[in-house]
Amino acid sequence: RDVERSRGLGDVYKRQIITQEITGGKGVDVAVEALGKPQTFAQCTQSVKDGGKAVMIGLAQAGSLGEVDINRLVRRKVCSLYLYT
Repeated sequence: RDVERSRGLGDVYKRQIITQEITGGKGVDVAVEALGKPQTFAQCTQSVKDGGKAVMIGLAQAGSLGEVDINRLVRRKVCSLYLYT
């Protein structure tokens, strides 16, 4: 948790924990990422339930990199949508 706080992720971490508590650990049907930060991108993909949808609409700063657990997305049949208009 200290790492999250030092990077300003305290609120992001808390929201993910609350999401899991509210849904009984299953996750939400649809999660939307609108900030364009690697941390919130990862949170979005981790917050959805099996078969859920992770929708990314936030634009990250040029050159930003984020990590996603591809195996989790594939094995849990999470649909990832990336929207830009």
